[in-house]
Amino acid sequence: MSEQQPEAPAIPGVTRQTLMQNDWVSLMIVRKPEAGVNGYVYSHETRCRGRIVAVLPYRAVALAGRPVREYLVKSEMTPCWGFDQVLSAITGGYEGGGIEDDAVREMLEETGYAITRDELIPLGTSFASKSADTVYSLFSVDLTGREAGEAIGDGARLEAESAAVWVDAVTLATLSDPQLAVMCMRIPGVCEPAPEPLIMPADEFAATRTVAEALTAVRRGLDLAAPFADADREIIASAREALRVLGGEETDAGPGEAIVETLEALPASAAPLEREHVQDLIAAELERRAEAAEAKLAAIRDLVEAGWPGLRPSTRLGSGTAVQRILAITGTGEAET
Repeated sequence: MSEQQPEAPAIPGVTRQTLMQNDWVSLMIVRKPEAGVNGYVYSHETRCRGRIVAVLPYRAVALAGRPVREYLVKSEMTPCWGFDQVLSAITGGYEGGGIEDDAVREMLEETGYAITRDELIPLGTSFASKSADTVYSLFSVDLTGREAGEAIGDGARLEAESAAVWVDAVTLATLSDPQLAVMCMRIPGVCEPAPEPLIMPADEFAATRTVAEALTAVRRGLDLAAPFADADREIIASAREALRVLGGEETDAGPGEAIVETLEALPASAAPLEREHVQDLIAAELERRAEAAEAKLAAIRDLVEAGWPGLRPSTRLGSGTAVQRILAITGTGEAET
């Protein structure tokens, strides 16, 4: 054990001792009895004076027509974590001088991107764990539209076998290096306030659900009729047309036409419509559509229950009276007189 060493600058009542050390790390013990600290052991990174720089660059890219961010990390072996390549932060030890210069140097060595001190976005500092006094100085940099040059490395084999990799935010959130999470959370513009949730009133939700259930019932009927499609293509095609009408997919018939008529009937005004008024109009139209769909379904159900024997394939859909009436109800055929 070496001699006791006072902290610099010295703190009254605090003593530190080095238990073990080499060129890379020291095992330290600190005491401050009046604070209840009677021998707290921790590690100190001698090689870099307990300071490390970490950088999380980002860039804006287009994905499916919308802008998203990607982040640059390192794929490298970290032996204390394992002997496989692991995605982690771009880091480097303090070498004296300005910590920003270390960040610029590590970016060139490990990624091939040549940046300047002025481009760095400071993200503050962080600790790595409660068993080490290492302080990380954190930075980011916007590399949108930039091209990487050659990553010159530091001559070490592990760094020569590493690579810089762009990942999306979803992948970044799964990585185990805690410095990545800290930096990502501190990059300006990443943590935006969540938009207000769109809450549908109970009556509007109920009306929408009724329409959805009606469509499901009609679709189920089509599925049941699918085996007879080859024999009765015209009827099945008409039924599918009925489903589109019920679902409002046609703007010139049924519910779709009603929506258009409702919008065209809105009073012309220089002032914009109140949000609540528009919501009331939509809710009323949904309720009307739900009631109409329920009435149609009830009529179809009655016809099917009464005339289903005539719809069996062995009779080639019978006389077709029930089918014609169903199509008339859905608006895709004419009732027989």
